[in-house]
Amino acid sequence: EMSGVLPVSDNLDLIRGLIAVAMVNMATAYHPTPGDRLPIHLVLADEEARQDLLHGWATYGELTTWHTPGSHTTMIYPPHVQHLAACITAILAGVQENPCA
Repeated sequence: EMSGVLPVSDNLDLIRGLIAVAMVNMATAYHPTPGDRLPIHLVLADEEARQDLLHGWATYGELTTWHTPGSHTTMIYPPHVQHLAACITAILAGVQENPCA
């Protein structure tokens, strides 16, 4: 609770779910090839936004970065999740200018 990583109201089932998702993510074997040239939208949490997080992404396509308040974990909880939702909505709508900057 004191770390601020998870909301105080989180229960054990939610934490187990987050751990299960992390384990599946670590086991994912998808590796795009540089020839794919996909549009890439990278949403960065402001508390952790660093240049080294961008390293290598542009190899696979045109990189657009979006910023949202919070950390990698807290960006999916209120009040930050509303900002994240606005970013995702803009991305899916094909908005060219970043309303989330």
